[in-house]
Amino acid sequence: MDIWKQVTILIFTPTATIAAVVYFLRKMFDRGLQRDLDRYRANLKRKEIEHQIKYSLIHERKAEVIANVYAGLVKAKRKMAQLVFIFQPDGQNLQKKKQDAADACNNVDDYFNEHRLYLDRVTADKAESILIKMKEAFINFDTAQNGDDYKPDATGFWRQANDQIKNEIPPLLEELESEFRTILGIHGENKP
Repeated sequence: MDIWKQVTILIFTPTATIAAVVYFLRKMFDRGLQRDLDRYRANLKRKEIEHQIKYSLIHERKAEVIANVYAGLVKAKRKMAQLVFIFQPDGQNLQKKKQDAADACNNVDDYFNEHRLYLDRVTADKAESILIKMKEAFINFDTAQNGDDYKPDATGFWRQANDQIKNEIPPLLEELESEFRTILGIHGENKP
């Protein structure tokens, strides 16, 4: 029996020692992997938060630019409509109305050109086409009414300017508004 005891001790002692060493090494390796995995997860979470903040700030700035461009275009259209409307009451200060319309167009044009990088190319082109139409209408009107007071138009440019503001710009502005709503994520809005 002593031989069997000695053989058992000789076989099981190294085996048990190796098993214990393997077990502890495995546990240390698992801890190291878990620590690296936790560090990787924390780094990934930090990058995700950074990305969300950047995206949120960019989207917020884009929304601000859209709101300002749209408000400027609507104001410029309103000022141009007041200027080029065919039936003008007596006593209107033509030069002031021209200046107000020109200022409104120039202000939105300046703002748009300074901030167009926040808009994709298609949307920016739509906004620019509205601005171009307004400038053309202004030039046509100014050609027809180059004095200090409204006078009958023999050139047809006044009516052309009125038609541009009344008929050509509203569909373009409506299309741009729809594009802006899509960009901002406003869906399902019913039109009146």
